[in-house]
Parts: sequence; structure tokens; C-alpha cells
Amino acid sequence: MLKDLFINSSILISFLFLGGEIFKDTPLSPSAPFKMRIFGGIVSGILGSILMIFSVRISPEIVLDLRHFAIIIVAIYGGLTSSIITALIIAAFRIYYFPIGSLSITAGSIIILLGLISGLISQLHISQKRKWLYMNVVNTAIISTDLLLVVKENDLVLESTIYFVMMSIITGLLVYHFSNYITVSNSLYKKFKIEATQDFLTGLNNVRSFDNKLNDVITRLDRNKEDLSIIILDIDHFKRINDTYGHVAGDYVLKKLAKVLSSSCRDLDIVARTGGEEFCILLPDCPNKKALAVAERIRKNVEKHQFILADQQKINITVSLGITTYPDKTTNLNSIVEEADYALYQAKQTGRNRVCTG
Repeated sequence: MLKDLFINSSILISFLFLGGEIFKDTPLSPSAPFKMRIFGGIVSGILGSILMIFSVRISPEIVLDLRHFAIIIVAIYGGLTSSIITALIIAAFRIYYFPIGSLSITAGSIIILLGLISGLISQLHISQKRKWLYMNVVNTAIISTDLLLVVKENDLVLESTIYFVMMSIITGLLVYHFSNYITVSNSLYKKFKIEATQDFLTGLNNVRSFDNKLNDVITRLDRNKEDLSIIILDIDHFKRINDTYGHVAGDYVLKKLAKVLSSSCRDLDIVARTGGEEFCILLPDCPNKKALAVAERIRKNVEKHQFILADQQKINITVSLGITTYPDKTTNLNSIVEEADYALYQAKQTGRNRVCTG
């Protein structure tokens, strides 16, 4: 019996790591979209059903396993909706897979009760650690009580209950530890993934992401024969802002400017921060004439935008922009960024707050 329960624990922990991979990019939570919570309940219901397949058969009608942990796990992360769906799937499988009778129906009803109780506990405003503890204690107590009532042989019921409680405690500790480990690991993975492609201050694409997306766009150009425009801009006299108002104000201006740039471009355009106060914009399938219109719109939007600092001071800034387009202005995709950068240099040399094309 102990060996079979150990197999149950091994399956449970293996499935836990598999679930961590499934929900790595879109974590399961009580506030997740309804479809995601339903999916979480189905996945956990499958886990509970698998645990029943490897259950310990105490008698022709009575089996013992750790299926309640499938309910606990999904209740912790998915809430009431997910736990009820899991319980319904496990209950249906219990009635279908094993001989149908009064004990089978009772077992199915108890599973649904466990799903409801675990889901309600998940809604309590207490720490996750306490939720784990309360759910494990309540689930173990209800199942142990059911064992004591339905198993007729005194020696067998005592042995079964002791083994079940012991494995529930040990498995509960392991599942709690591993689930926290998976949650932290997935959180760090998501953080590092974002940081690898996103500018920490503005939330725009960073240099690495910009280079990767530029390469992707260039690859498509060869295949689809589309236009490609690039705008490079930076803030005029940005050092004066830092010297006059401080670096905190300078960071604030950069963050707000990023929003102005994003709102001035199309959804398919790629906006990136590539330097201290320098930004690059990729405009796929955009000829030079349209790109000039976009650049001029950006220049005007920035010029008229008021940046309100923390002390309620209002400042205005201007930007200089350089632009080039393939194949209208250049036929060398390898130097397209350098040519846009040279156009920016011309804009700054000829008075700033203007658009120049190369």
C-alpha cells in the first residue's frame, strides 16, 4: 500500500512540473480569463483521474489515492471555478472507471464536496501557506472519516488510514515546496524574458529586440518586395533637462515621450529606445512619402506636448528626426540604419526640431 501511494506522489509531483511548463507564459490564477480557469480545471481533472488509475484497491469497491491534491493545487492557483471543474471530472471518472454502486456515488459526492470546500478556502484573505494547510487538513480529515465509515475490517481500516494520513502529510509538504519553486522559477523566467527584449525605463523594445526585429523585417523584404522606412530621433538639448530639473525629471520625460511616440505610430510599427535619449522606429511596408508624414506628425506631437513634472512644473521639448527608406532612398539594407542616423545628424546640424531624409 505504501509503495502504491508513493507512486501516486511521484506522478503528482511529475505532473506538477509539467503543469508549470504548460502555464509558464500565462500563469493560472483566480483572476485569469474564464477560459484559462476552465482549462486549468480540465488539466487538473485529468491528473486526478490518472492518480485513480494507479490507486490502491482496498476492496472491490474501495480505492485509496492522492487525487485530492489535484483539487488542492488547482484551487490554490485557479480558485473556485477551477476546483469545481476538477472535482466534477474526477467524480465522473470515479463513477465510470470503478464499479457503479452506492459507494461509488458516495465517493463521487465527497470529491465534489472537497472541490467546493477547497475552492471556498482559496477565496479566504489569508496567506497561501495557510490555504495549503487548511485544504490539506480538511481534505485529509474528510477522506479519513469516509475510510473509517466504509471499511468494515478494523485492522485494514486502521492501516489504510495511517498510511493515507502519513502520505498526505509528506506529499503535502513536497507539493507545497515544489509548487512554490515552480512559481518563483516561472516568475523569474518571465521577468528575464521581458528584460531581454524590453527597455527597463520606457517599456519599449530595447537595442537587442530592435536588432532582432530589424533582421526579421529585412528577411521579409526579400520575400515580399515591400518598402521599409526607418526613423531615428533624439531629444534636443536633453542634457539641459537633466542639469536643470534633475535625472528623475529626465527619466520622466523619456517615459512620457515613449508614450507619445507609440501613440503617433501605427500598430505594426516597431518603436525602440536605442540609447540614452535616442529612439528608433521601424515602419514596415511604408514608402518614403508616408514615412515623412509620420515623422512630421511625431515632431509636432512632441513639440506641443506638455510634460508635467512632479512639482507641477510644465516643460516642453523638441526632437530632431532622421529618416531613410528602402528602396526609395537607399538600396543597401545593410547600411539603412547608418543612413537614417546620418539624416538625424543633418537635422541637428541645420537647426534641430526638424525632419531630414537621407
